[in-house]
Amino acid sequence: MLKASRRLLAFALIFGALFAVAGPAGTPVAAPDAAAAIVGNCTPVSNWGTPRQDLVQAVLNLVNQNRAANGLGPLKLSPTLTNAALWKSRHMAYYQYMQHDDPAPPVARTWYDRVLTCGYSPNAGAGENIAYGYQSPDAVMTAWMNSPGHRANILNGSYRVIGIGVAAAANGLLYWTQDFGTLDDSGSTTTPPPTTPPPPTTSSATTPATFTSIFTGTAVGGSAASLAAADGNTYQVASSGGTTSWYGRMDGVSRSLKTLTVRYTGSNTAACNQTVYAYNWTAAAWTVIDSRSVGSTGATLTASLSGTLLNYVNGSGSVAVAVVCSGAATAFTARADLLQASYTY
Repeated sequence: MLKASRRLLAFALIFGALFAVAGPAGTPVAAPDAAAAIVGNCTPVSNWGTPRQDLVQAVLNLVNQNRAANGLGPLKLSPTLTNAALWKSRHMAYYQYMQHDDPAPPVARTWYDRVLTCGYSPNAGAGENIAYGYQSPDAVMTAWMNSPGHRANILNGSYRVIGIGVAAAANGLLYWTQDFGTLDDSGSTTTPPPTTPPPPTTSSATTPATFTSIFTGTAVGGSAASLAAADGNTYQVASSGGTTSWYGRMDGVSRSLKTLTVRYTGSNTAACNQTVYAYNWTAAAWTVIDSRSVGSTGATLTASLSGTLLNYVNGSGSVAVAVVCSGAATAFTARADLLQASYTY
């Protein structure tokens, strides 16, 4: 969950049926079955938050204005994603919470289970933005566009449709949901205008890690922001059972990329066997890109990935890299100083 200037917002991304979840240290991250089971229903209870669907068109207009300004075609309204978004906003407004997955009552399920239950195709990519407390379409869209993760959803060139739900809580606070999809189920025959041609192949960019998650160990210092530069400001994970394992995610990577390079700088308070992986979203598996012993003197890795590079970039432009270290003679702390992805497109 991300924190904006005045209110809480959150975003989640999924592409096809590949959704990264934490697995045991050093093993592939699992992915759910593409044919996910229907969980619960898509019918809000009558006394949940009061629908404010009179605000939907204004939100849609602002979404498409921002997409047009960035050379992207407009999104159409999807009836299935609209049902999923409105269910979510009314549920949050009544139970006064903020998270993507749906807690019981009436049933605990993931946000993606909800999207499928409301009728959206399991063979399509999907994403979600949520927010609360903003009292106008302009205010919530400004907050979303100022947040990198939410902005990435809104400006994702793969998306074709959107569902928008707005509901008011008993205290008047508004709860907002946007659900995005790559498959057009709007029923409209209108063809969106062509997108802007891809940038020249000579362009290049670098994006630092913006999110981290620990598989094994305990965070004892720093944050994802510590990985932006090799400046001694480190992200620190204390070992558990002689192992540390965690991953970082770099967002906003172009899917028109021609080359992809991962750079990692880190050290450990005791020497351990360090293995660095890149996540293959297509195969739903971690791929080893470097393995060596690393101690207190540290090491810098620069690895150029090969093969089909789009396998390492999901539909929302994210690259994931995991660092696993084990086999130390004593308890230790892993200290990561830099993690970034560089690419040309």
